[in-house]
Amino acid sequence: MPRRTLLLPDALPCRRRRSRGVPRRALLLPDALPCRRRRSRGVPRRALLLLDTLPCRRRRSRGVPRRTLLLPDALPCRHRPPACRARGGGVTPDPALADLRRRGFRGLRVVGDVHGEAASFAHAVEAAAALDLFLLQLGDLTDHGPDSPGVLRLMFGLLDAGRGRFLLGNHDHKLRRALLGHKVKVQPEGLGRTLAQLEAVPDGAALAARAIAEIAAAPAWLRLDHWLFVHGGWHPAMLRQPAPPGAGAGKPDPLLSRALFGQVTGRMLPDGFPERLHGWVNQIPAGFTLYCGHDRRSADGRPYEVAGAAGGRAVFLDTGAGKGGHLSWVDLAFPG
Repeated sequence: MPRRTLLLPDALPCRRRRSRGVPRRALLLPDALPCRRRRSRGVPRRALLLLDTLPCRRRRSRGVPRRTLLLPDALPCRHRPPACRARGGGVTPDPALADLRRRGFRGLRVVGDVHGEAASFAHAVEAAAALDLFLLQLGDLTDHGPDSPGVLRLMFGLLDAGRGRFLLGNHDHKLRRALLGHKVKVQPEGLGRTLAQLEAVPDGAALAARAIAEIAAAPAWLRLDHWLFVHGGWHPAMLRQPAPPGAGAGKPDPLLSRALFGQVTGRMLPDGFPERLHGWVNQIPAGFTLYCGHDRRSADGRPYEVAGAAGGRAVFLDTGAGKGGHLSWVDLAFPG
């Protein structure tokens, strides 16, 4: 079987494949139905389970939509690194990664939920600047901690300097709604504490106005090279489509709800938090690592790492800042 067959999805109906016994159902589903005959023809099991997206004229002529052909590059292998797309025998680097490197950054500092711990966040910001690291915060800047206004000042300073950004978290989304006067449930030790702190500082009104604008523009998820980032929970659709613009200003749809709140069952636990599922970790493709917050899953104060069934990995960075724990971050060096 030619090499190209190993890299292209087994989702293209054609007479030749139909004549070789591939069932009709296999032609309509994305690389999800391994069978003895296909295995015997040299298609590796990993290729049968993961989605690939190398465009070709034959697939385009058979009705495969353009979006499917171009997004995402989700089948890493030794000959095709996840950092780039194959184009005419060469490689195209991630444009966002190339931009950060061009601006002098050596890597990323990925920071978990801050929840108002301004002093700890200041240490992370200062050290990132000293190491030429771009700071990416995973959402939930405020609530619970002693100085949410201080956290907002630090984050807005990073945005103004082009040295950092933050993802949209569920606490950020709720803060914006509260600042706009929408009806929300205010927990005294959480959002209530943030609102009181903003009222007590001289620049509270300016911080609130800036927060309304920046939270509306914050991305709900990101991909950079072979790294994936989201606040709450991941879904494979996040590889196929970018985060919607203005996500922080709208009502969450199912995909945005996954990004903000993770996957929940609808039941509440005795501690008052919703019951959450983490089976989505098994859908992270091989070669990718996801960094997320939201869930405090660590039992030893360090970021919690877990391997998924498809070969990907997830790193949970919420270690309880503002809630009796501490702030955690990881530094990622740019490849090459």
